Amino acid sequence: MTNEKPTDYAALIRAANQTVGEPPEWLTTGKHVYSPEYGVGEVMALLGKRLIVKFVEEVNPTQFINWEEAIALGSIQSSNANLVSSTTLPKVTNAVTATVSERIQQIPHLAFQSVAQEFIASITAVDIKNPNQGIVHPVPSDLPPALRLALQNNSIDRIYSHQIEALTKLRAGFDLSITTPTASGKTLCYNLAILESCIKQPQTTALYIFPLKALALDQMRKLQSLVKAMPNNRIKLALMTGDTPTSERQRLFIPNPPNILAVSPDLLHHYLYNVRRRDEGEGWRQFLRQLRYCVIDESHTYIGAFGAHFANLMRRLRLAVDAVGGNSQRLQFICSSATIGNPQEMALRFSGRTNQPQRLHVIERSGAGSAGRTLLCLAPNSAANVEASKIVISWLQHKLSGIVFCNSRAAVKGLLGLIQRETQRLGLGYLTSKVAVFYSSLTGDRRREIIQKLQAGQIKVIISTSSLEAGIDLPELDCCLLRGFPGSLMSFWQRVGRAGRKRHGLVIYLPLGQNPIDVFYARHSQQLLSGEVECAAFNPDYPTILGKHLECGCIESSLALKELNSRFGKAADAVAGSLLQQNKIFLSNNGKLWGRGYPHKDINLRSSTQTSISLIEKHTGEILETMSLPLAHREVFPQAVYMMQDGSGELIAYRSESFNEEKGEALLAYLGKETDLFTEAESELNIQPLSTLAESKIIPTKIKDARVRLTLVWGEITNSVTGYRLMKRTYGMTCKNQRCGNYKKPLEGKTCSLCRHPLGAAEVTKLQKEVAFEEPYV
Repeated sequence: MTNEKPTDYAALIRAANQTVGEPPEWLTTGKHVYSPEYGVGEVMALLGKRLIVKFVEEVNPTQFINWEEAIALGSIQSSNANLVSSTTLPKVTNAVTATVSERIQQIPHLAFQSVAQEFIASITAVDIKNPNQGIVHPVPSDLPPALRLALQNNSIDRIYSHQIEALTKLRAGFDLSITTPTASGKTLCYNLAILESCIKQPQTTALYIFPLKALALDQMRKLQSLVKAMPNNRIKLALMTGDTPTSERQRLFIPNPPNILAVSPDLLHHYLYNVRRRDEGEGWRQFLRQLRYCVIDESHTYIGAFGAHFANLMRRLRLAVDAVGGNSQRLQFICSSATIGNPQEMALRFSGRTNQPQRLHVIERSGAGSAGRTLLCLAPNSAANVEASKIVISWLQHKLSGIVFCNSRAAVKGLLGLIQRETQRLGLGYLTSKVAVFYSSLTGDRRREIIQKLQAGQIKVIISTSSLEAGIDLPELDCCLLRGFPGSLMSFWQRVGRAGRKRHGLVIYLPLGQNPIDVFYARHSQQLLSGEVECAAFNPDYPTILGKHLECGCIESSLALKELNSRFGKAADAVAGSLLQQNKIFLSNNGKLWGRGYPHKDINLRSSTQTSISLIEKHTGEILETMSLPLAHREVFPQAVYMMQDGSGELIAYRSESFNEEKGEALLAYLGKETDLFTEAESELNIQPLSTLAESKIIPTKIKDARVRLTLVWGEITNSVTGYRLMKRTYGMTCKNQRCGNYKKPLEGKTCSLCRHPLGAAEVTKLQKEVAFEEPYV
């Protein structure tokens, strides 16, 4: 029976970290050993210290907990016997020299020049990239006629040199890593070859993996447009996201699986379980058997824990393909990303072909034309929303469209509120409906409505979190504002790439005065503009992550012991040994690891909770938004004031009247449009060590006489919301010195008591009350 206790991940880490000596040459997989108790047998696997042997006289494989002790006690000895292995498998073989004012005059767009002149006092650097024509070729005459006609019907009569290069290499069977700049046509690089294969070999299937829903919808919309333009089209496309009902997912594979299936990595993680379902899984198994291409779009997003999870997901995908009768060695992997420092290494790790680098072709040089763009770097600002609102209002007055990237939802909503108040104060209230906010908890219908209104010109500016950072093609955008450094140069250039896709674009970088990294890049703009993009880093062999996916893989497809390390890496043996000891996986008589249950539900690839909370309008029952549980704890606790934008662009306030975690809902009551109240959650972070995994280490630092003691522990990290503060936004006298502790606090008198600066009238916030919860939300 399956052990119902939670997996002991601390044990996995201890197993992976234990010091294991090098076994003697005679004690390796495939060698023959002798036991006084069991007789002659063959070594099936060494899982850390655990030894598994299949003895001739025994029905089941025999496991020794510690091979070193077994040798010392004489329980295992060398043998010269010759046995035929039943488990052996064949090996698959411009420096800125002019002044800012002079540079502004060189911007090839009068409206952009005008905007720049408004903020000239804050501009520290101007970087202008001029347009270029690119290198184009006629559409290849050897493409299938139906595909050539579809391209023509989509106004594509020429393609870029790097798209020709990609087509040639994919036809030759290579894997690809495409790292050309944003808006260079990376999607067509692989769509041409894949559609050609689907036409010539109708059984061909391809898996497209997109990290964001908005990206998947956008890319599949373009692909659908191309496929629909083909005469006698029989290519079947499908998109599955978390929003796709289970019944609809099953219908996608009837009567035949789709040729091209787009999924999120999160959905693929769960859907791999269908490999073992008898009837309902047959369409999925057929898709995997015929799988020829695997496209990993925006591959730079898979870093850290997310990258480690994704690399293991790819291990499970290859295992599943082989388990259902397909051929993972025939698979062609295509990684696409505009901003990444180590594209070759990343692509090889995702494909599992680090020992076959010759199979990968990297395309870095773009033949695409560029519309050019101007990037303005501003001085750090401690009142970033005030400056950002001025920039957005300037765009609107110049009839420019744009996107603003903020690093938090609070900043997104705060900026929208300030823009609406400022436009009303300036007599420009008619501009209110031209600005919309965009973030992940919006409903799918609302997200699509915003994009459609932008494309129709009804909305001119979107204020977004990172949700619109990657891959979305919005040629309607003239401008882009980055309110603060996003944390990496990879993300910075992804955001920059949202503007200037079809005509010269304007990008403005507004550093936050409170952020040291923003201040650094404001002072060293050349390092920002010409610095190397970071390398993607992740560790797929980290025991807790590896253990979760190893357990899933054994349940989905089962795994031959001899393939353990080749499929799941060098740490897999020790982790598998610990999972066997905990009865999380089992060993069959034919030397395969298998499992029971559905551990998938307890794994989140993005390392966040899977529980979601629906925000429901109390009187109508309408679902307004859906968000994760931790976010709901911070934003819709009972009595919280929650702001959201309605369809007309108005910012509406609701009050949370109840929060029910078991039902997964929070009931919100309409509060009004003109409220000056808002709430701030009070939270605590608690770290509780549970067990020590390694001895403490003292390491030196670059600070004189300073050292750091590091201890690796297994522990529990708890975030809790303990109460809230009710705040009121008013207009009154305050200190306008951004460096003063009284900045924006309500004050009386004529001068500030701290910095002695004269007081002035401005928007200030005042505490109304503080509330502590009887029981914190954890």
